[in-house]
Amino acid sequence: MEDLESAEHEEEISGEDVNKILQKYLGGTKFVVIRKALKPLATPGMLGRHENLEITFLNSSGVKETQSFFVKFLPK
Repeated sequence: MEDLESAEHEEEISGEDVNKILQKYLGGTKFVVIRKALKPLATPGMLGRHENLEITFLNSSGVKETQSFFVKFLPK
């Protein structure tokens, strides 16, 4: 079960942003996002919040992959 804080912050990363991240990572646009989730890091960051964005997607070959990306949320 996702904790409320993680679910709340997931809205800060739009589907458009996730697509841009995967386009840059994969070098193309042939993928389908299945799931995205923010996972808090065990040790908090010194400035802002640090989390891992875990994206599960189907690649251009139809193979399911999961990739994690480091995300830093700066204080507002």
